[in-house]
Amino acid sequence: MGFTNIALLSTGIDEMSLGKWKRRSLIALSYPLSKKRAKHLHHWIEGYRAVRRLRRADAVFVSLPKSGRTWLRVMLCRFYQQRFGLPEDALEDLEGYHSRDAAIPYLFFTHEDHLRHYLNQTDPAEIYAGKKVVLLVRDPRDGAVSMYFQWKYRTAKSKKYFFNHGDRDFSIEEFVLGAPGHRGTIHRRINILNRWGQATERLSEMLVVRYEDLRRDPAEWLARVLAFVGTPATDEEIADAVTFASFENMRAREAAADSGVPNRLRPGSSNVAESYKTRRGTVGGFKDYFEKKKLRRLDAIVTARLDPIFGYGNAIRERANDGGVEN
Repeated sequence: MGFTNIALLSTGIDEMSLGKWKRRSLIALSYPLSKKRAKHLHHWIEGYRAVRRLRRADAVFVSLPKSGRTWLRVMLCRFYQQRFGLPEDALEDLEGYHSRDAAIPYLFFTHEDHLRHYLNQTDPAEIYAGKKVVLLVRDPRDGAVSMYFQWKYRTAKSKKYFFNHGDRDFSIEEFVLGAPGHRGTIHRRINILNRWGQATERLSEMLVVRYEDLRRDPAEWLARVLAFVGTPATDEEIADAVTFASFENMRAREAAADSGVPNRLRPGSSNVAESYKTRRGTVGGFKDYFEKKKLRRLDAIVTARLDPIFGYGNAIRERANDGGVEN
C-alpha cells in the first residue's frame, strides 16, 4: 500500500492528532511491515498533516512534550474565547479558532517529531523559515521526569507501539538516564534543545519562553506571547486567562472530567496522583525522585552538554534579569 493512499487515513482531520482507534488501524495495516517501517509510516502520516498546518500557520508554538504547553494553550484559549465571544465548548479547539473568526491568528502547536521525519530535516531554522516561532522550553531534568509519568500512566499502548522503547517496564532512573537498548530521555531532550540553541540567530521572529519564567510570572509572559502573535491583550484579559488556567482550577477540572472529555484532558487514573495531566506544576521537582549520586550525574550531564543560552546549570535558579531568551 503506497504512502499516498495511506494518507487517506487523515482525510478531514487535519486539526487533530491520530486518535487511539486510528493508531490501532494503522498498526493493523502495517502489521506485515517491520516495526521500523511501521514507525516510519506513522511519522509520514502525521508529518503529512503537520506540514499542511505549518504552511497555514501565522505563528508556530514548538515544544518538547511536558514543557507546559497545555497550560499555555488553555490560557490562550481563554483569552480568545473571551475576546471574540466564542462558545465555551470551543475552549480546547485553539487551532480551529481562525475558522470561526479570521481576526484570530492560526496558531499551530507541534512537538515537531513528525515534521522532522517527514521533511528529513533537523535544523529548526530551515523547518520554520519565515514563520513566527514561540519556543517553549523547560529544564530537561524536570521535563524528562514528567515525561516518565506521562509514558507510565497516560500513554496509550497503541501509541507506545511507535516508540523506540515500546512498552518496556522502566524504572524512573532507567527512563531518564538510560538502560540497555534505551538511551536516556535526558539526552534526547538536550540534543533537541541544542539544535534550537544553534538556530535562534537564524530565525527572524522568535520568542523563547522558559517554563520556569512562565511559572514565576504567568501574566508577564502570556502578555508577551499574545503581543508577539499579533493580538495584544489588556491587563484585565491577561488576569482572567491566568486565573482561569491556574494549576488549582485545571487540576479541579481534570478531576471532574467525565468520559465525554478527551483522554488527554483526563487523569490516567483518578486514584493515582502522578497520572494527572496537571501533575505537580513545580520547578525543580526532579530532585524529589533521585538520590544525591544520581542528581550529581544529572547536573553533570546538563552542565557539560546543554547549550547555556537556555540558562540551566547545576540547579534551577531564577535569573536576575527578566528571564528567558528573546530574539
